[in-house]
Amino acid sequence: MASTEPHITHQLIDWTINPSLAVDPWTRYLVNDYPWQSTAIGPIVFWPSLLRSHAVSIMSNPQPRCIFWGSDFKMIYNGAWVRRLGEMHGTALGNPVAQGGQGLHDYHYQQIRHTMKHGMAATVRDVELLLPVADGRMEETYHNSVFTPITQDDGYCAGFMFEYEDTTPTVYKTNRDNIIANITQRVSRAESLDSLWSNFVDALHTKSDDVSYAMLYTVNRQAPITGSSDDHLASPVYSLHAARGIDTSRFGPTAPTDLESVFSSLEDNIILLESRCSTLPSGLSVDTPRGPVFAAYVIPVTSNLGAHLAYVVIGMNPRRPIDENRTFVTSLQDLFVRSVAVVCLPEERRMVEDANFALLDQLRLTRVKAEKNAETFERMGRNAPAGMFIYDGEGNATYANDACLKLFGMTSAEWFNASARLSAFRRVLSEQDHDYSQGRLQTLFTGATSIDYSFQVKQDSKTVWVEGIAFAERDETGNLVSVQGWVSDVSHRKFAESIKDERLQEALANKEAADRFVDMVSHEVRNPLSSMLLLVETILSVLPSEASTLTTLAPEDVATILSAAQTIALCIHHQKNIVNDVLELSKLDSNLMELSFESSRPLDFLERNLQMFSADLMAAKIESLVQLLPSYQETLVGAVLMDSSKMTQVLVNLLTNAIKFTRDTKSNTRKITISLGASSSRPTGSELGVHLVPLRDTSKAKVDAQLLGTHEADALFLHCSVADTGCGLTPKEISHLFERFSQASPKTHKQYGGSGLGLFIARELIELHGGQIGVKGEPDVGSTFTFYIKVYREPPTTAKSESVQPEANERGTTRRKSSTQPSGRKATFSIKNLHIHLVEDNLITLKVMKLQLLKAGCKFLTTSENGQQALDDLATSELCARGDSEPVSIILLDCEMPIMDGLTCARRIRELERIGDLTRHIPIIAITANARPQQINNAIDAGMDEVVTKPFDMVDLVDRVEALIRKWPSRSDDRGVATPAG
Repeated sequence: MASTEPHITHQLIDWTINPSLAVDPWTRYLVNDYPWQSTAIGPIVFWPSLLRSHAVSIMSNPQPRCIFWGSDFKMIYNGAWVRRLGEMHGTALGNPVAQGGQGLHDYHYQQIRHTMKHGMAATVRDVELLLPVADGRMEETYHNSVFTPITQDDGYCAGFMFEYEDTTPTVYKTNRDNIIANITQRVSRAESLDSLWSNFVDALHTKSDDVSYAMLYTVNRQAPITGSSDDHLASPVYSLHAARGIDTSRFGPTAPTDLESVFSSLEDNIILLESRCSTLPSGLSVDTPRGPVFAAYVIPVTSNLGAHLAYVVIGMNPRRPIDENRTFVTSLQDLFVRSVAVVCLPEERRMVEDANFALLDQLRLTRVKAEKNAETFERMGRNAPAGMFIYDGEGNATYANDACLKLFGMTSAEWFNASARLSAFRRVLSEQDHDYSQGRLQTLFTGATSIDYSFQVKQDSKTVWVEGIAFAERDETGNLVSVQGWVSDVSHRKFAESIKDERLQEALANKEAADRFVDMVSHEVRNPLSSMLLLVETILSVLPSEASTLTTLAPEDVATILSAAQTIALCIHHQKNIVNDVLELSKLDSNLMELSFESSRPLDFLERNLQMFSADLMAAKIESLVQLLPSYQETLVGAVLMDSSKMTQVLVNLLTNAIKFTRDTKSNTRKITISLGASSSRPTGSELGVHLVPLRDTSKAKVDAQLLGTHEADALFLHCSVADTGCGLTPKEISHLFERFSQASPKTHKQYGGSGLGLFIARELIELHGGQIGVKGEPDVGSTFTFYIKVYREPPTTAKSESVQPEANERGTTRRKSSTQPSGRKATFSIKNLHIHLVEDNLITLKVMKLQLLKAGCKFLTTSENGQQALDDLATSELCARGDSEPVSIILLDCEMPIMDGLTCARRIRELERIGDLTRHIPIIAITANARPQQINNAIDAGMDEVVTKPFDMVDLVDRVEALIRKWPSRSDDRGVATPAG
């Protein structure tokens, strides 16, 4: 039978001989990865057998073990020792103690000397050792250390075995038992709460490493404000009674706000405040010899009756884990509560008696104050200028002051005898306000918290306006206790408001009348201007081709006629711009004026504007000159983007003034010089040689360069000056020259006429264009008006295009094609195959437009004189299900006509299309003299596809026709679909 006794088998366990025997990660690391060859102890294969056997022994031990080998104490240690070394582990293994950076303490050398002297192991108990933890702190631990000699075969000492045994739990249990015993001994001698608080804090901090500091706050109750609804509540005050281990100079006599909020939220439970959770107030995170405190416990101390008497704040040892402190702190709370119970038992009896006496005094004081409040309220109500009333929860009147009774015209008896709810109000309200006011007041009895109201009250032979506010007072359960309100007489304010409203309505009516007048004038001016422009275009288109047949006219006469016709066209366009500016003049005061940018060459622009005044200049015998300044040529100005229409108005104004004041000058020299310059930066008055008028509003010019297809880097500043040799100006005349309705002097209007608005509008338009205007002058010598504006170089892609379509943004910047001069191009689109129906009530305009359309090649043209006639003609068209005549390709429709206007006609046509009486969409272009933006929008809303405002040139009209025909092509017939002219 085999023996069951344990025995040692012949089995190899030394991993230094066979590395495959290394089973745990630390040992495998030592055998396979650690660079022993670069250490002082050398590779494992060269280790003595004695060292190998001890190394194998310590690696199998779970407790911290280290070998100090040789005279220089080269270190070999197991995995449990690594935590003791911390960051020094990487260089300590295999190297002497000094090289590894892990020094030995004095007591270690004492142990070594004792061991070498006696040949026996030396032990040191409860040695403090700081070990690093995961968050970077050092943790305080305690160990027993044992040095055992390692003896060679020859009897000499080859090194030492260093062993550690963790005694931290035992050490801390002993410390905390001592704290509890010390507290118990001290508090047993306390005869009052004050002495108990001090003894407890002293005992808690004395000879204790577990507690970094201790503070005790007592709870005191402030006397409540007598008469308030919260008399039974008292605001607690937390007073610092005792503190140890912390500098209390940073705290006041009471708890800081953040700590006070912690106390207020506590019930009977201990709370932990931590820095990592951001719950520890900054004042409690103090520096101690063991490091900054990162955790503190707050212990509530209660009486036998459950009232909070005090709060103890304990800052814990920053070198110990938090979780091991909970049991200790709970034991402190139990001890404290038991001690308080022993001390407070007789004191609480005394406190109950004192509380009873205090309540009796409080009751007497409350009654006295209530009587005084009633007297004060009565006196206030009697003297108050506003009416005051109170109803109880059932709606019965309980109070009304004299002002209220007087306002409602009732006696006190009449008010209080009204038994039904709010019947006092019913008796005096005017009939139109009866339902409203009663409904508003009733809501207070059905749930509303407060209301404001306004109604009329019958008072003898007159009616009084009353305004007020009322609110409902409810108890804790939501039941209505009372309704309180105030009323006041606001008849005078209501009368003032009615006068103000009447004046406002009158002003609005006047404004509407003025707008209608301007619209009428604009309409009546635009119609003849449109006819004149179309007739001029006829002359310009017919005369060159027929010149060879006009034998009675000399060639120079033909040229003169053509030049005159072109000048007339320019003047017509200028008149159109003036009419447009009249419509937009009101926008200046409202900052609604818009810039409409277009491509323009500044020099050509100046010469065209000067050409309009050639006849005036010749008649007045005034020499005119346009000169380019060197700055213009240096800046290489080409085509730029600017609002030519607005700048034409400016130039026309300046040139008109220059001619007017130069024509009657006494000087022999009559000359007007227009100079043009440019710069890449904003010029100053000294650079321009004039005094610039200060800007009225620096926020006017808001030009979006990106919208214009350019960049801010492409911005330029054009300078233009108009100098004359006229009568000149004095400094006083210059000072108010650019003000609204202002002229140089009172005699200016008598001698030269004018409204005094021209220079004011010029200034506004220039500032809108990002510039300024200035003037200099000398009496009997002449004057010079100079301005600059901000423009942009035209992008190359834009310069190559034939036209730039209108485009607008929210900042009031638009881009448009030029309309300040007659179009020089011919229509490239043929309208000969189109059936155009023209609707126009003005016979002259109808005749001229008909002539121009036929001249343009239209072979199928029909006309109507009002909207109803146009509808009747459409009813016979092939487009109508009942019609059999020619189909209409497009309608040119006037807006203002008798019988049926154009807007109504357009709406009716679209309705016929919708219900199917018309078989397809008919393009409609509104031809109108109504040029306001709202009027244009109204036309589009009525069903117009496009709007053309008078005056217009035929080429532009043909372009609009082409765009709509391509969008809405008519059905092919034997004449074919309209195509571009070839």
